[in-house]
Amino acid sequence: MSTVDPKDIEHHSVLKNDWWSENSQMTDLHLYAAFRIKFVRNGLANAGVQMQNAVLPLEGVKIADVGCGGGILTERLARIGAQITGIDASADLINVAKEHAKLDPNILERVNYIQTTVEDFSQKERESYDAVVASEVLEHVADVQLFLKVYGIS
Repeated sequence: MSTVDPKDIEHHSVLKNDWWSENSQMTDLHLYAAFRIKFVRNGLANAGVQMQNAVLPLEGVKIADVGCGGGILTERLARIGAQITGIDASADLINVAKEHAKLDPNILERVNYIQTTVEDFSQKERESYDAVVASEVLEHVADVQLFLKVYGIS
């Protein structure tokens, strides 16, 4: 069983050249990024994560960004200190994310991208992260219940 929807992967992979354009179909992802960062920070704080560094409040926090696409949220979390691994089933989007991350040498050591499925990743990395983010993902998976089950949510 897999949560990957091949048609959805293909649809988003076609957008690879527009992923980092703020004047494209990805506009909303760029516009909502600040809200998603605040949501993640607040969630981590509510879970007891201590944020000691005002410049890099997520310093030392290991996060997995599931369904990271081209890395919009992943990079922003790295910029505030997170040690983050972005995963996506689309090889095209992982390549876009890797290339874009190279433009910011300040985050290169904090960002890792892996082309994989959530099922394979969770079997290999289940206990390796402080938090898992799956933002803007559920509407794109083939089997929502299986996706949630992988993380013990349902």
